[in-house]
Amino acid sequence: MGNQSQVQRDFTLLTLVLLLITLPWLGERPFYSRGEPREALVAQAMLESGDYILPRRYDGDIATKPPLAHWLMVAASLPSGKVDEFSARLPSALLSVITVLGLYLFCIYSGTGSATALLASLVLFGSAEWYRSSITCRVDMTLSSFFVLSLFALVFADKSNSKWLRASGIIALALATLAKGPVAIVLGTAVYFLYNLSIGQRIGKTAIKTALIGLFSAVLAGVWYLLAIKRGGSEFLDIFLNENVRRFTGTMKEAVDPHTHGVLYLFGALLAGFLPWSFLLILNAPTAIRALIKKGVGGFKKAAGSLPDYQKLSLIVVAVFLVFFSIPSSKRGVYLLPAYPFLSVLIADWVVKLYRTRTKLLSGFSVLLAVIIITAYCASFLLTLADPGWFGFLKPSGLNTVYWAVGVLKGLAGTINPLWLLIILGPLLFSLLSFKYIKSKPLYQLGAVFCGYYLLLFVMHAAILPAFTRELSPRDFAEELKPYIASGKVYSYENFYALNFYLDRALHKFRPEILKELQKPLLLVIKNNDLENFKNSLPDNLKLEVISKTNHPVRKPKYYLYLVRLYP
Repeated sequence: MGNQSQVQRDFTLLTLVLLLITLPWLGERPFYSRGEPREALVAQAMLESGDYILPRRYDGDIATKPPLAHWLMVAASLPSGKVDEFSARLPSALLSVITVLGLYLFCIYSGTGSATALLASLVLFGSAEWYRSSITCRVDMTLSSFFVLSLFALVFADKSNSKWLRASGIIALALATLAKGPVAIVLGTAVYFLYNLSIGQRIGKTAIKTALIGLFSAVLAGVWYLLAIKRGGSEFLDIFLNENVRRFTGTMKEAVDPHTHGVLYLFGALLAGFLPWSFLLILNAPTAIRALIKKGVGGFKKAAGSLPDYQKLSLIVVAVFLVFFSIPSSKRGVYLLPAYPFLSVLIADWVVKLYRTRTKLLSGFSVLLAVIIITAYCASFLLTLADPGWFGFLKPSGLNTVYWAVGVLKGLAGTINPLWLLIILGPLLFSLLSFKYIKSKPLYQLGAVFCGYYLLLFVMHAAILPAFTRELSPRDFAEELKPYIASGKVYSYENFYALNFYLDRALHKFRPEILKELQKPLLLVIKNNDLENFKNSLPDNLKLEVISKTNHPVRKPKYYLYLVRLYP
């Protein structure tokens, strides 16, 4: 297990760093997108209605995902008595920290050494997709956390013959199923089966163990599914089939499934989601391709067979996820999130090897990352001084987005005090410091860049992201609408999840048939890009009056919301 005191120090330091970068500013970013408030609405409905089985989130809609993430949001909201941005995001943040710490212990007990364990943990938490999911209110981190912890428990249960660990692994797999559906059991049992075969276990015994694990997990998770079927009937079954069968077979309607992509999409999404560490893979790609050609398939299989067990497990997880999710037409990069911890282990092992054998490649990566950080700072600074004439080459839509971003950055710059300025410049200073060690001390160079990058995450979470999301959130507009809500129904032309969250689910869905029998004025919230066409489609006997408009964009820089009145 290595030096016990070193492990304890690293574990404590890692815990403090992770908590500092995630928890303090979780509630500073108001909801603005579709995804986060859509899940928060479910927790809001649970807390207000007391229905924890099949709550209705938006004018009677049934939630499309199982309830575990929402149960955790409700639990986090109990002290304040209401769901807010902080309590909705807290479960994702804590589960992320727990999983990263679990990865550290997994590496230690697998014999990687404390350096590899610490590096794997930092690589995982700092990857773009993992960090984004850690500070957002979505079900993906809940699934990933329990899925990964389940595999850790099941693998070590076999090594130690621990019934307690095996039971914990089965329960964790059932909880992962209650986070996003039966796909957790399908992938979990597939990985477990293939891993056991890779370490020489007999196929018959492995098949029986795998089947029992899947069965027990399905029985535990199935309790909620039975209750949901009893409550929701055919409506719930249709949603279940849509999310778990039709999405995989590609039979969902295009309007329902906007995530259709080609077979190679996930490989690009993985590289993007694993930034900035993907740059190291890209820099080494020519060498890796030459080695693969030289060794051939036979040499590759021989090398894979001699790998340590934890590396075999990691390779199997990454391969299973890439293959499985490349089959359906519906693809999203976040589907690969449970594989990120295992990819981080492989990267960390490789970096330690590079430090011993190829310091130039490691230095090249450090320099590249430092240059990216410095360039980002220079670009941000120049934008605060930008003149409109600089961007005349852009199309009108792109020009409006740039103007909006420049305005936000200028506003942010005007609120920064000297202490914040020192904190914000930290990543820049560490990145510049890394150049001092280009030739002599590549480990110090890498450490300086790591510090700079993690400080950049800190600054993004604490200052930059809140500034941008405040300028895209409908929270202020919701306050303006509350008097109208109190006096009658207000309809929404589409599902404005963030606005409905801030209005405590008071919006009603607009349906065209409402206009056929309209006898009194009707209030409607509609986006600017839909307003003109909607106005032209109205019957001749109806008139439209604009009452109010958001004073800044909502969700995207090109969208504004209008409150309009329709009347005969």
